[in-house]
Amino acid sequence: LGWRVERALAWRRQLGLPGDDACYRLLHGAGDGVPGFTCDVLGGHAVLYAYAPALLPTARLLAEAVRGFARLGGVVVKVRARGGADDVKQEVVGAAPPERYVAHEHGVPFEIHPLGGLNVGLFTDMREQRRGLGRYVAGRTVLNLFSYTGALSLASARAGATEVVSVDTSAGVQAWAAGNFARAGLVDGARWRFETGDAMRFLQRAVKTKERHEVVLIDPPTFSPARGTPWTLDRDYPPLIALAAEVAGPGGTLWL
Repeated sequence: LGWRVERALAWRRQLGLPGDDACYRLLHGAGDGVPGFTCDVLGGHAVLYAYAPALLPTARLLAEAVRGFARLGGVVVKVRARGGADDVKQEVVGAAPPERYVAHEHGVPFEIHPLGGLNVGLFTDMREQRRGLGRYVAGRTVLNLFSYTGALSLASARAGATEVVSVDTSAGVQAWAAGNFARAGLVDGARWRFETGDAMRFLQRAVKTKERHEVVLIDPPTFSPARGTPWTLDRDYPPLIALAAEVAGPGGTLWL
């Protein structure tokens, strides 16, 4: 396991990813020789995901290797099993991280909650997608559905979008997203809006009122019980895309 972590870290160093408070994915399953595991470095700490409860003993060993080779204070081990995103078995190897702290992706600050359930505030495997958004959004209005803590919204704003509307069902994550914008120096309330509500209902209303957004970003969960009727990808994604196409209008862009 140590050799696999060392090899993975060497490859990330070639890409210029590690740093004192950097965010990046260190281990990505079978691609790094550790099927059943992923590991995100988030500043001075890491979060290691094990994709089955039976992998927990190996996860502890892997966490020790990550902590040593990446020179981190501690590693939070989370077991990804059936159940809600907030009800996650987890334990800490090494020093416990703070409940909240700020780490950086390519110099952009993000608030991280390493102990707060399955999702910690930043999906590091979307790093390249955030870097590539500029070609689609520069000089255009953007609607980001399922916006979570606003990482795609923030990338769009930084890439030159004229307006960004972020939609999420949770008022808590909308406040989190607004905080990320403020930390990046983006505080123009007229250009950066945070709407708390259901994505489908937002689109239905936008179609009726002929509200248009030139780029619509849709990065949904596979399943979510957050609204009255649970969201499921198989059933709800096609009608959502159809509505989004109307809102984007002729010449608009859907980013799925």
